Amino acid sequence: MIADVARKAAESGWRELVFTMGAISVVLGLMNLIPVPVLDGFHVLTALIEAIRRRPLSVRFREVANVVGIALLLTLMLYAFRNDAMRKVVRVRILALDTSTPTTSCALLEDDQIVREQLIGPPARAGDVLPAALGDLDGIDAVAVGIGPGSFTGLRVGLAAAKAIAYALRLPIAGASSLQAIALEEPGVVYAATEARKGELFVQPFRNGAPEGPVEVILAADLRLPEGARLVRRPPRAAAVARVCLPRLRGRRTMRRRASPLHPTTCRGFQPEADEMRKYKVAIAGATGAVGREMIKVLEERQFPVGELVRSPPSAAKGSISSSWATRCWCGG
Repeated sequence: MIADVARKAAESGWRELVFTMGAISVVLGLMNLIPVPVLDGFHVLTALIEAIRRRPLSVRFREVANVVGIALLLTLMLYAFRNDAMRKVVRVRILALDTSTPTTSCALLEDDQIVREQLIGPPARAGDVLPAALGDLDGIDAVAVGIGPGSFTGLRVGLAAAKAIAYALRLPIAGASSLQAIALEEPGVVYAATEARKGELFVQPFRNGAPEGPVEVILAADLRLPEGARLVRRPPRAAAVARVCLPRLRGRRTMRRRASPLHPTTCRGFQPEADEMRKYKVAIAGATGAVGREMIKVLEERQFPVGELVRSPPSAAKGSISSSWATRCWCGG
């Protein structure tokens, strides 16, 4: 630890190094005055006791005191060595960002300690502020990113930036639920929520930071919380995202060659009923043939509500879908 402090001081200049080493020497001198056997402070204390008693302490007392003092110092040294070794092995500097809401959050953490953090609210957009908000990328060991749910455009911007940094610097990368980041440090049962627009919320229950159920989209006016539960509704912090990802990033120094791909967590309302979904599948397949069937397959893999796409298509005959409108559906328009 002292070596790390000295190195950082030397990077700031020789004056800072001299001042830091002097401060360390003063602290060590004061610690030597602690009245623990073997240290100078204990000798001062025994001299005072002998002066008050007007006779010297017994040799047996001094021998026992010295043994106890040496044992305490050895225990302290072993504890310090262990802490230094653990810090050297597992310490990781994580660059984290979350763009799932209109508020862009960026942070740099050393393990779970925040080095710097910045939150930029609307009307600034993530794509415009991210290059400057990320700051200096030197010395980063890993990248963490919030994967939503939230604004799909914002999530794509954040994931693209995080993946580009990780790929360029060959760093490990991990993603975490933005809702879990909100609920991370909240005790008890909470419902983490972010804005989903049109009066709706992305909501997920958590107990002591651990998920208790799936993500749902619900009208804010219809939200009913169980007794004892609390609603936590705020933009997720990038620092919390980094803390969620820390166990997966600790000890990893390079990007995995076959790492699991990161995808944004999107949720576009509740799924239609099974019978209604089958009816819409038939409508899409009948209107667009093989392309429609391929659309259904991909949309089902993405758990996209097909019924919402074809409920009331503009300028289309009943039971059919125009190819141009189907194309817009396919592209997410």
